[in-house]
Amino acid sequence: MKKIKENKRKLKILIIIAIIILLSIIMFMPHGIINIIRNAIQKEEAYSFTYEIKNYDKNTNQYLILVTVTNPDGIEEIEYPNNEMTLYCNGKKKIAFEYITLEMEDYEFKIKLPNEVVKDEIFKFKRPRIGKDSYKEVNGIYVNAPNIEDGLEKEYTRYLVMGEDGILKPGNWITKDPPKDWYDYKEKKWANIYVESNGVESYYVWIPRYAYKIEENNTQGNERTDIIFIDVYNKYKYKEDGTVKEKTWEELKSEGYKIPEAFEWGDYGEISISGYWMSKYELSELSKYTIDYNLTANTTQFNVSNFKTDETKKEKIKKYTYAINGEIKQELTELQNYSFENTKADEDNVINVTALDEDGRIVGSMTKKLELTDVNAPNLKGFDPDTTFYVYWDEQGNEHNETPISKPQPENWYNYTYASWANIVTRNNGLESYYVWIPRYQYRLDNTSQRTNIRFIKGTGVEVETGYKIPEAFTTETNDGETQLEGYWMSKYELSTEDVEKRLDAELAVSNDSIRVKDIKGTLIDNAKKIEQRPKDGGAEGETETIETPIELKYEYYLNGEKKKDDGTSNIEHYIYKELSSNTTYTVNIIVREKESNKYVGAITKKVTTKKENAPQFEGFNLDRVYYVTYDEQGEAKIGDQVQIDEQGNAKNAPNNWYDYSQSKWANIVVTDGTVQDGKIQEGATTNYFVWIPRYEYRILANRELENTANRRVEVNFIEGTNTNTSAGYKIPEAFWWDKNGDGQQSNDEQLKGYWMSKYELSS
Repeated sequence: MKKIKENKRKLKILIIIAIIILLSIIMFMPHGIINIIRNAIQKEEAYSFTYEIKNYDKNTNQYLILVTVTNPDGIEEIEYPNNEMTLYCNGKKKIAFEYITLEMEDYEFKIKLPNEVVKDEIFKFKRPRIGKDSYKEVNGIYVNAPNIEDGLEKEYTRYLVMGEDGILKPGNWITKDPPKDWYDYKEKKWANIYVESNGVESYYVWIPRYAYKIEENNTQGNERTDIIFIDVYNKYKYKEDGTVKEKTWEELKSEGYKIPEAFEWGDYGEISISGYWMSKYELSELSKYTIDYNLTANTTQFNVSNFKTDETKKEKIKKYTYAINGEIKQELTELQNYSFENTKADEDNVINVTALDEDGRIVGSMTKKLELTDVNAPNLKGFDPDTTFYVYWDEQGNEHNETPISKPQPENWYNYTYASWANIVTRNNGLESYYVWIPRYQYRLDNTSQRTNIRFIKGTGVEVETGYKIPEAFTTETNDGETQLEGYWMSKYELSTEDVEKRLDAELAVSNDSIRVKDIKGTLIDNAKKIEQRPKDGGAEGETETIETPIELKYEYYLNGEKKKDDGTSNIEHYIYKELSSNTTYTVNIIVREKESNKYVGAITKKVTTKKENAPQFEGFNLDRVYYVTYDEQGEAKIGDQVQIDEQGNAKNAPNNWYDYSQSKWANIVVTDGTVQDGKIQEGATTNYFVWIPRYEYRILANRELENTANRRVEVNFIEGTNTNTSAGYKIPEAFWWDKNGDGQQSNDEQLKGYWMSKYELSS
């Protein structure tokens, strides 16, 4: 084999038989899918060629191709893409060579025959890419739109749309345009469809083409993946600072990303698809079903009998339908034995009994030809149990995420049989990420319908049914070799610090024994409005105007997963968690809901540690001239007693309301050479006011340059003593270090507990 390398293209040539002809291909498609264009070949000079793919390496995009030509003179030479390479064949009739493609581009190869005027053949090989124009921006995220044009039986397929009540309801058939609110992957609204064919009903969710990588900080039992949506060329578009940016597949590969096999079809993975429809669940015979029955048959009829009903749901059911092969034969208000006449027991028939409520929504259904495979339970190992919360939706469709995973899971957290997937959210100091649990499964591609059939696998078994595969995402590399995963947490979406701070934030003031919630702010609160179209006052007949009415909100306060206060009514009520322990870390969780509907609006979670701020120190002051200063409700200063200190240097006669840092009341003093009477300093005296700044650490909130000046701020935690240790992401201001010896090196005896800052100075 002879290797030719140039401009990242690698060509390996293997002489198979004495006579070789050439051919070059980039993406080869069996069964006539390749688009071959022949130019300038006359009929009287007819010849033919055949080719065969001998091997393909999906990791390198390298093909080994064997080509044969019937032209008696063989092949003179071959020109490679962009005339960068030429292979001289010396009249060979058969040749095998390897070619590596780059970034999934399309290539053109040219074969020249010897001793004739015009006998050249041009091959343009284009790799089929299904959905190449579907990669578009939707609400700030680039994603491949669901493919509803190919493979689906449109007469039996309907959109599923999330209603205002949070329930997926059937919409129009896909013969019509998709509804505008069908999906929004940034807002965790996945595209769903409902397929009913010959009595079988299935729910599918659209999985857009994506690349993934196992996060570097993973530990066994805490396997999570980073997911990005890519186009069929494996390129990734995203917005950064308002600018659209793009990464090539070569860049993504260098960062450790992989593409699941499910997005590459064909015998050699030569077809790229923009996504696929994944079966969300399959029904089977379970005691949990709302209804169950026995199915028997004879030569002329099918019989359904011996019904079982879930008593807890019986009151909701108002009607039952009996169907065979997609055709409803009977509607009854009570469950009764029923026989489908004129059928043959040896034919493929699907019997379905469905229970409906008074609005025609499905309460329960039983189809006898479907199976259920049990799923691996979600593995929560490695998540912070204090700042990670179960996510589920109640019967009204309201999101709930108030229970941390340190507590027992809610009864209705997930049920894969009924398409209720396990979800969690992690929140800490404004960062928020949602994850969905993907249990281990095997899949089989249906090339005709462009859908996948899914069967869940219990445990970490590697055996699959005929035609099925296990996605690579369930295999991870460890120091001990390959490890099989029971499942993994897939990131649904993640809010940036900037997004979260704009959406919802709460400032906390922490003291020795309390945590005070200061103003709760964010666009989620500002935009909580009901928008209505009403007749315009004084307008013409039929003329309307838009009226925005603020929606009343309520605020739920939790501490370490326990509810402290049910219904706060204002974002500026300054709720206080009291009677806390000193030097203890607490998890504060505040959930905002619409008061009337209980609809989830948003939440903010923060972990904070109660610490006592350093008391004011008076070393260096002439205490004969130092007085306490307090302020009344109108902000007027009142001069108090002269400062007296104990043996430790702490104030011993301070007024009770002198300072309270948890409520933003700072310690103030005044130094004056005048006399003080009735809380006033004599006129003409020299006066200096000071405020005590206790030692603290701070963190600048990210991306504050994008917000207005009035909204710029930092988060502050007080530090006891002269400790130099800081929380992650925090710093201690240099003002708390006094370089006494001038060596530029910080030592313990140079750290300050705090300092007095001059507020302003009045002179005579």
